[in-house]
Amino acid sequence: MRFVTSVVLIALGVLLGVSIGQGYAASQGGGQLRAASCDDTKLGEIADFVKKDPASSAQLKRAVAGDAEAALNLAVMFGKIDFAKMMCFERMAAENGGKVSQDNYGKYLLESKDPLAQARGKYWVDKSKRPGKGG
Repeated sequence: MRFVTSVVLIALGVLLGVSIGQGYAASQGGGQLRAASCDDTKLGEIADFVKKDPASSAQLKRAVAGDAEAALNLAVMFGKIDFAKMMCFERMAAENGGKVSQDNYGKYLLESKDPLAQARGKYWVDKSKRPGKGG
């Protein structure tokens, strides 16, 4: 079961990585990378958006409570809808200990022209390679 879960998470990560690349290309404005805006005080707006779908609503509750897989699932869901929300959940999944998300979010930040964002990106990529849950 663990193997299947790992394979599914890796597949989701690859799909999300492709979405991040597409979103990154779309987000370029004047050569600057748009930051992933994620305001924890506005999660209620996302809850209103997903409340029509009980499964997504449950995913949001689990993601907010610290479930990396649930946050990654929401990132994938928002991948084709809203790049900023996708990156919000990618970051949340990284913060929740998701290795795939730590790597994806780190690579996203490494594309920035801002040296501090690049440094943070390196932190996330390095953290994703550390053994154990959450790095």
